[in-house]
Formats: sequence, C-alpha cells, structure tokens
Amino acid sequence: VTNYNMSTLGPYDYWAIEYAYKPLTPGQEKAELNQIASRSTDPALIYADDMEAGVGGPYDGMDPLANRFDLGADPLANFQHRLKLAQELWSRLAERGAKPGDEPIRARRILASSFNQLARGVDPVAKYVGGVNASRELPGSGKPAFTPVDPVKQRQALKLLAGGLFSADSFKFAPELLRDMAVDYNEWERGGLANVGAAVTRLQITTLDRLMGVPTASRLLELPGYLSEKERKGAISLNEVYATLQGAVWSELKSGGEVDRQRRALQREHLKRVAALLTKPSALPADALSLVRWHANQLVGDLRAAQAKGGSVETRAHVAESLSLLTEALRATMSRV
Repeated sequence: VTNYNMSTLGPYDYWAIEYAYKPLTPGQEKAELNQIASRSTDPALIYADDMEAGVGGPYDGMDPLANRFDLGADPLANFQHRLKLAQELWSRLAERGAKPGDEPIRARRILASSFNQLARGVDPVAKYVGGVNASRELPGSGKPAFTPVDPVKQRQALKLLAGGLFSADSFKFAPELLRDMAVDYNEWERGGLANVGAAVTRLQITTLDRLMGVPTASRLLELPGYLSEKERKGAISLNEVYATLQGAVWSELKSGGEVDRQRRALQREHLKRVAALLTKPSALPADALSLVRWHANQLVGDLRAAQAKGGSVETRAHVAESLSLLTEALRATMSRV
C-alpha cells in the first residue's frame, strides 16, 4: 500500500537533526560538520521552501522542480497521468450512475476531488514555460545559481497545456453524470445545479494568469542573456508562447467549429487579460506589450474571418462581441491612474 503523505520524518529531517545535534569530538567539529554537509548532493536531501515554490510574497515560483504537493520527479508526466485518470474517472462515474445507499453528494465530492488533483498537477507544468532552475549551492561550487529550463522541456510543457488544459476535447461530461449531481439537503448551503463549467474555467485561468503574467514575460525576454550564442538559437520565445496559447484557446476560429459555452468562457477570460494588458498600466516590458498588441491584431483578423463562416446564433454573438471588445481595446488609450 502506498502512502501519499509523509507519515514520519524524512531523510532531510534526519540530516538536519544530525548536523545540529550530533555529539562531536572536541577539536573535530569543523571537519565532522563539513563531512555531514558534504552529503548535500544526495537527491534525497534536495531542499526548497514555500517561497521557492511560489507561495506568498512577490516571488512567483520560477523553478518547476520546486513545488508543494508534487508526486514524482517528472511533473510533465505526472500531469499527463492525472488528466488521463480524471477523464477516466468522469466516464466511470457516468457509467456507474447513482446507486441505492450512495451518499447524496458522492458524485459532487468525487468530481471536486478530481479537479483538486488536476490543479495540483498543472501548476508545475505551467512553471516550465519561462522557467529557471535555482541552485542553493555556495559560490565557487562550480554550479550556476540559475539555469534556464531546457527549451525542449519548455516546449513539451507548452504543448501539454495547449493540447490538454486548453483543448476543446479535454473536458467532456456525460449528461448522465451531470444529472446525478444531487444536492445534500442536510447542508445549509444546498446550492443548485452543479456548475462544472465554472470548475473547469477556474482551473484554466490559473494557468492563463501565469502564462500571460508579467514575471513569465520578463523571464522569457531576459533568459537569452543567460545562454550562449549557440544555445539561443533553440530557445523558446515569448512570441511562441503567446501564439501557441492563443491558437489553443481560439482553435474554433481556424477549424470553423461551433464554440460551445465552456469554450466561450475560456475565450472571454483570455480576451479579458489581453484587453487589460493593452489598456491598464502594468510592469509588462515594452517588448512584451508589443507582442500582445501584435497577436491581438492577429486575433481580430481571425474573428473577422470567423464572422463570415456563420454558425449558431450563440457562436455568432460571441464572435461579434469578442471582436467589438478587442477592437475597442486596441483603439483605447492606456489608462493612467
């Protein structure tokens, strides 16, 4: 049986206690302490705190290998596995249905748990994009303090987000499942229909905020300076990130498909962030703002082309509204507060 939570002291705890409290031979303290400290390269003793994981303070957590609640040494594979398990779980819930004796909120509780697991799995993936591995090695150790994440890994993460989190096919819920989302009448806040779409959107906008945020943009613009001339040729660019994200979020504009309610919600959130970057003062670098405007103009062209393709009233209304809002944002003067 696997225990997914720490139930005892870990290797780092014993190591720290040994360094602080081990009885040492008089006159040999320095040598013995150095010997204990020399084990710092042991993978089991790697250390990072909440700040490095991006919890609290101005630091957004740029190292994808410093996370809370992670499982395993490969966050990218872990997210793929979690998404696959969540989708399988949703299918099984629908197939099983409600049974006599089930607690009323069984389906709601299980669905909420699946979204919690997805949220824990997707954040480390987003941190790969524009990510930097930080080292606590002492100066002179020969290891750099900051190493940009391998571009291959960054692109793999971006592809996972585009084809997983922001894919129109990733979040499909059978009507049978939604109909079984019963209300617990013993609870004061009984609620109503289960708003599964809102849960999906909350999961997506957290990653939107990271990918479109100032820290990620700043790092992607700065990281070429940390690379040799040869390495720069394969580096991932902010333009690539913005283009991939926009293409995934607005994929229906190219395919000509209907834009369902869930996708409209995601597209509005993306548009809201683009408009804010264009019209509200922020610390976004000038080069990043230029790219935001460039891709916004590209999106205007795609929206105009989509208008000519027709579609349902809902899709046409959404495209028209999106085009109007984006056009106004591009024409607006930057607000000064």
